[in-house]
Amino acid sequence: MFCNYHNHRDYSNIFTPDCSVKIDDYVKRSKELDHKILSSMEHGFQGRYFDTYDVAKKEGLKFIFGTEAYWVKDRFEKDNTNGHMCIFAKSEKGRRDINRILSEANETGYYYKPRVDLDLISTLDPNEVFVTSACIAFWQYEDIEKIVLDLNSYFGKNFMLEVQAHHTDPQRKLHKRILDISAKHNIELIAGCDSHFIYPEQAKDRNAVLEAKGIRYENEDGWFMDYPDGQTFKQRFLDQGVLNEPQIDQAIKNTMIFMDFDDYDSDLIKVFSNDIKLPTIYPDLTQEQRDHKYKQLLNSKWRETKSTIPKEKHTKYIDEIRKEGSVVVNTKMSDYFLIDHEIVKEAVSMGGIITSTGRGSGVSFYTNTLLGFSKVDRISAPVHLYPERFMSESRILQTKSLPDLDLNLGNPEVFIAAQKKVLGEGHSYPMIAYGTFKRKSGFKLYAKSQSLDFDIANEVSKQLENYENDLKYAEDDEQDLIDVYDYVDEKYHHLIKESEKYTGIISDKKPHPCGHLIYQGNIKEEIGLIRIKSESTKKEVIAALIDGDIAERKKFLKNDLLKVDVVKTTYDTYKRIGLQVHSETELLDVIKDNDKVWDIYASGLTVGVNQVEKYSTTQKVMKYKPKNISELTAFIAAIRPSFKSMYHTFESRKPFAYGISSFDNLIQTEEMKNSFVLYQEQTMATLAYAGFPSDETYGIIKAISKKKPAVVKPLKERFLKGFSDKILAKENVTEQEAFDMSDKVWKIIEDSSGYGFNASHAYSYALDSVYCAYLKSHYPLFFYESLLRHFSEKKNKDKLGLLKEEMQRGFNIKDGGIKFGTDNRSFVADEKTNSIYADLSGIKYMNTKIAEELFELRVNTYEYFIDLLVDISQKTSVNSRQLKILIMLNYFDDFGHSGYLMKIFDEFNEGKYKYKKTYVAKTIETRLTELRRIEKELKVNNVPEVLPNETIMFQIEHMGYADAKYPNVNASWCVVTDLDTKYSPKLTLYNLRRGEERIFKMDKKTFNTRDASLRINKGDLIEITGFKKKARQIPDGNGGFKPTDQIDIWITGYSKYTDKEKLHG
Repeated sequence: MFCNYHNHRDYSNIFTPDCSVKIDDYVKRSKELDHKILSSMEHGFQGRYFDTYDVAKKEGLKFIFGTEAYWVKDRFEKDNTNGHMCIFAKSEKGRRDINRILSEANETGYYYKPRVDLDLISTLDPNEVFVTSACIAFWQYEDIEKIVLDLNSYFGKNFMLEVQAHHTDPQRKLHKRILDISAKHNIELIAGCDSHFIYPEQAKDRNAVLEAKGIRYENEDGWFMDYPDGQTFKQRFLDQGVLNEPQIDQAIKNTMIFMDFDDYDSDLIKVFSNDIKLPTIYPDLTQEQRDHKYKQLLNSKWRETKSTIPKEKHTKYIDEIRKEGSVVVNTKMSDYFLIDHEIVKEAVSMGGIITSTGRGSGVSFYTNTLLGFSKVDRISAPVHLYPERFMSESRILQTKSLPDLDLNLGNPEVFIAAQKKVLGEGHSYPMIAYGTFKRKSGFKLYAKSQSLDFDIANEVSKQLENYENDLKYAEDDEQDLIDVYDYVDEKYHHLIKESEKYTGIISDKKPHPCGHLIYQGNIKEEIGLIRIKSESTKKEVIAALIDGDIAERKKFLKNDLLKVDVVKTTYDTYKRIGLQVHSETELLDVIKDNDKVWDIYASGLTVGVNQVEKYSTTQKVMKYKPKNISELTAFIAAIRPSFKSMYHTFESRKPFAYGISSFDNLIQTEEMKNSFVLYQEQTMATLAYAGFPSDETYGIIKAISKKKPAVVKPLKERFLKGFSDKILAKENVTEQEAFDMSDKVWKIIEDSSGYGFNASHAYSYALDSVYCAYLKSHYPLFFYESLLRHFSEKKNKDKLGLLKEEMQRGFNIKDGGIKFGTDNRSFVADEKTNSIYADLSGIKYMNTKIAEELFELRVNTYEYFIDLLVDISQKTSVNSRQLKILIMLNYFDDFGHSGYLMKIFDEFNEGKYKYKKTYVAKTIETRLTELRRIEKELKVNNVPEVLPNETIMFQIEHMGYADAKYPNVNASWCVVTDLDTKYSPKLTLYNLRRGEERIFKMDKKTFNTRDASLRINKGDLIEITGFKKKARQIPDGNGGFKPTDQIDIWITGYSKYTDKEKLHG
């Protein structure tokens, strides 16, 4: 019997990638061996210790809190020695001490990794922690023996020298040294496993993780990294041949010290309890006083708002406000809303932008609208929104849960600053999120472990790459529309399913996309802090060591401050046109029966329109053609993958009902006459109709979706009786008919419980979408300007290209491009010319400083291009590479075409009379005279233009897209901008006349022509001389193919450019 205290799971990968096993693997092995502890320790941090605690309690194991910390002598020095040291808590005080020093290591000791130092270690209470010398990585400093003696002197019996059973020469040599120190200074030995997996055969999974991270550890032969039984563990030490049997037995026996550590009692240690941990900003007030403050706030806000509500509706509104307020007060949740109200109020005063709509079920509480969290009026909304979906007394009190209020923001950084100001230092931090291997990486791990055929693995990997690229550029609220199975051939779906084991392996850490921990206590000591780099901003943040799942389970307050791009772009467009953002009511008025708005969807002009940007959703919305907000809301719910089986019926707009008038009347609304169960709230209404209390219905849906017979059976019986009784009272039917109808509806509830979409969520999405459609249809020039600026800042060049193509095609807005003399400091709309000039800083190798400097030169007049080059040389920071790029991009085309200007620049920069601003004045004047003469001569010598394909490929390389048009070129001429020859060759062709890209296909025989002069390469200029249209085919799952309703164009004839004159018609 021994305690395996030194072990690692996949959470160690966030600092040192070398694990693939999970906590459940350790639990299973502990049970096999009748071992008694479960340790949270990981490389560099405490691990996901809340989860370890819960699992240990559930499985009857003793929870051990600890870390294998990185340590140096002085954390303020740039010392990356990063020794290892195991530190464990013997008590709650020890746990807080460890959290404190690890938090400090992340705040002040971070140098590539968080490092504690000897000074921090000396602040630990020596009676409340237990320390070991960990692995061979502890012993790195030349004076390590002195450090060992100091640690032994400070921690006494709570410090031991760790020995490990590896069969390597360095380990044997170290053990001889350890035995000598132990004997001289009477320091106990302790046997550590240093497990990184459970069974030896799992080494291949660990190696796959290392390979995926591009890591190779040298000299691991002879290392044991599994979790052995006691007999094997002892035998390994004996075979190592350094420690004698009594020393081995004592070192193993010493591991039982962990059984003497304090047990963690969640009734006493608040953070481990499952009780609600709701902070307050009014700690000196009683709960009753805080509730009174909340009710006063609602009264004040209603008095400010009621003038905008028709008087005849005031009674209804007051009644609903009282109901919602009572739910908040009776569940003791007033503090949640008081906190967020203060944060929002402070942030807005600081320039914060909050959405007019919202997210999630929060908009179904009108009181949230009063408090400024949204502008949605659920009482008057055309889509029925149920307040019970957000909060009900029974759900909050029975489940002891917090409501989930999302704040959708245009600039969350302002709200984060406001949150910190309102709550005070140390009571709010971003939360951590653990990243797992992405689909492609996980699949590669799986393919390697299964020795999958190389060609198949390569094919699936390429399909997964397309999926990940689309996911990367999707907005947060559109990512659930992107289904991996839509990208992978059906015959490989089983491989994707099987690879999910590997996609679940923890690979990295990142800040939670929106979640912030708000806590009354000392987060640094009670929770712990960790330094994380943001993927999007590349900035480092200090975050709380708690993720969203743990926060929900342990009932911490997670404040969601979500950045939503559409909030910012909508706000910017309204500001640009000089209007206040429409309220929900005003927006519904201006879009009602407004064909210009709804034609945006019907015509597929959806780039930048929330929820319908993806190609497949654009195609769907063009077929469905929503005509009002209810239809758009339903459409947004219907396109979710979970509604796939019913979608075509929905899209066809054929009348759909279940033939049970009581049920159909319940589901249908004035604007939606069909009986699709799209929303969770519709299921909730059905349950309430059958006699279930309204505030219990959401919990019942969740229970039904889990499909546990013991739970579902009594609910079904209760429903059948209640619904049958209601039908018998309202319909002219027999008891059997009523029962059959009830059974049919129950099946609908069971089917929809797993996919029903939140109506409040869908309605908010629809409002965000229609804001975009309204602005695009009525103020297209400024809508596109705002979006081009936004996506330029995000460096999303693909989206910039799509926006430019659509604004020209749909609204005849000209792309002003980049042109000397115009304002290219950002994207700028010009109403006179109906143009938008491009942002120079978005081009490869350019920056905002250059854009500013060139803009300053616009006021000057230049007879010669040479004179402009002189000013650029003297007055700007533009270098020669940047100048060449600008010339090739036709920035200076007022002076001539790029071929001509490049010749002039070569003379200016490298010719016989080249210019340097360091020359004396007389030399400069002489050389400029000669350069002007050369410019004149070149002008009459008809210098050849740069070929179109060179310009197009240059634009793509430096701008990320091409926009050059050649109106005098035959429409059949194209540039090959990309090639995919894996199967039937796909050619991405840029049409020179129209200035747009399209994918064509070509059969292999035509593509692989024997005529070398006709072989196609990327960047070639070709003329299409023949083509045919064919229905696209996809795998049918049985080894064959089936046609779809999408059309591919196949090139049957072409020629390559040989003569410039052939380009022109």
